[in-house]
Amino acid sequence: MAIKGLTTEEILALDAVVDIPTAGKCFKMGRSKAYELARSGQFPVPVLPLGKEVRVTRAAILACLGIEDTPA
Repeated sequence: MAIKGLTTEEILALDAVVDIPTAGKCFKMGRSKAYELARSGQFPVPVLPLGKEVRVTRAAILACLGIEDTPA
């Protein structure tokens, strides 16, 4: 089963901080793989532990993917 990634437009429309499954979709990975990489410290961008939650910034995703942030 192929994982559907997000388009550039969808990534640009993300909130400033997103959850791991959403961030994983930006890199065309499923939920389980995204959490596995986040737990092992191998996620493509830094993860932010916020209490019981783990988040990723949109800015880090954009930088990693080489997408220029454009004003809305």
